[in-house]
Amino acid sequence: IKGMTVIGAYHPNGPVEQRRLQVGNFTDGQGADLQTIVGSEPSKVAYAVLANYLNLLGRLGEFDTYAPGVFTASQLDSVLIFSSAS
Repeated sequence: IKGMTVIGAYHPNGPVEQRRLQVGNFTDGQGADLQTIVGSEPSKVAYAVLANYLNLLGRLGEFDTYAPGVFTASQLDSVLIFSSAS
Protein backbone atom coordinates (compact mmCIF):
# COMPACT_ATOMS: atom_id res chain seq x y z
CA ILE A 1 0.00 0.00 0.00
CA LYS A 2 1.31 3.42 -0.93
CA GLY A 3 -0.01 6.83 0.01
CA MET A 4 0.68 10.49 -0.39
CA THR A 5 -0.68 13.62 1.22
CA VAL A 6 -0.82 16.92 -0.62
CA ILE A 7 -1.50 20.22 1.11
CA GLY A 8 -1.83 23.66 -0.36
CA ALA A 9 -2.58 27.14 0.85
CA TYR A 10 -4.45 30.09 -0.61
CA HIS A 11 -4.48 33.61 0.75
CA PRO A 12 -6.64 36.23 -0.99
CA ASN A 13 -3.94 38.89 -0.60
CA GLY A 14 -1.30 36.95 -2.51
CA PRO A 15 0.98 33.92 -2.46
CA VAL A 16 1.89 32.25 0.79
CA GLU A 17 5.64 31.88 1.25
CA GLN A 18 6.88 28.29 1.11
CA ARG A 19 9.67 27.21 3.41
CA ARG A 20 10.23 23.91 1.57
CA LEU A 21 8.56 21.85 -1.14
CA GLN A 22 7.95 18.63 0.75
CA VAL A 23 8.35 16.70 3.97
CA GLY A 24 9.49 13.11 3.59
CA ASN A 25 10.06 11.19 0.42
CA PHE A 26 9.82 7.80 -1.24
CA THR A 27 12.71 5.39 -1.70
CA ASP A 28 13.85 4.05 -5.06
CA GLY A 29 11.60 1.06 -4.37
CA GLN A 30 8.64 3.46 -4.08
CA GLY A 31 8.14 2.92 -0.35
CA ALA A 32 8.08 5.66 2.27
CA ASP A 33 11.54 6.59 3.47
CA LEU A 34 11.35 5.42 7.08
CA GLN A 35 14.24 7.71 8.04
CA THR A 36 12.07 10.83 7.68
CA ILE A 37 9.93 12.28 10.45
CA VAL A 38 6.68 11.39 8.65
CA GLY A 39 7.78 8.19 6.91
CA SER A 40 8.21 6.15 10.04
CA GLU A 41 4.76 6.82 11.48
CA PRO A 42 1.78 7.61 9.19
CA SER A 43 -0.14 9.38 11.96
CA LYS A 44 2.59 12.03 12.00
CA VAL A 45 1.54 13.04 8.47
CA ALA A 46 -1.81 14.15 9.88
CA TYR A 47 -0.07 16.02 12.68
CA ALA A 48 2.19 17.72 10.11
CA VAL A 49 -0.90 18.88 8.20
CA LEU A 50 -2.39 20.20 11.45
CA ALA A 51 0.86 22.03 12.25
CA ASN A 52 0.84 23.70 8.83
CA TYR A 53 -2.81 24.69 9.21
CA LEU A 54 -2.19 26.24 12.62
CA ASN A 55 0.93 27.97 11.33
CA LEU A 56 -1.00 29.52 8.45
CA LEU A 57 -3.51 30.84 10.98
CA GLY A 58 -0.70 32.26 13.12
CA ARG A 59 -1.62 29.82 15.90
CA LEU A 60 1.28 27.36 15.81
CA GLY A 61 1.80 27.96 19.52
CA GLU A 62 -1.40 25.96 20.12
CA PHE A 63 -0.03 22.81 18.47
CA ASP A 64 0.95 21.16 21.76
CA THR A 65 -2.55 21.76 23.06
CA TYR A 66 -3.97 19.55 20.31
CA ALA A 67 -1.06 17.14 19.91
CA PRO A 68 1.04 17.16 23.09
CA GLY A 69 4.49 15.64 22.76
CA VAL A 70 4.12 14.56 19.13
CA PHE A 71 7.04 16.61 17.80
CA THR A 72 10.03 18.26 19.44
CA ALA A 73 10.52 21.93 18.56
CA SER A 74 13.05 21.11 15.82
CA GLN A 75 10.85 18.33 14.42
CA LEU A 76 7.88 20.69 14.35
CA ASP A 77 9.94 23.22 12.43
CA SER A 78 11.01 20.51 9.97
CA VAL A 79 7.42 19.63 9.00
CA LEU A 80 6.33 23.21 8.26
CA ILE A 81 5.85 23.78 4.54
CA PHE A 82 4.45 27.31 4.70
CA SER A 83 5.39 30.42 6.61
CA SER A 84 2.71 32.01 8.73
CA ALA A 85 0.25 33.90 6.52
CA SER A 86 -1.26 36.04 9.25
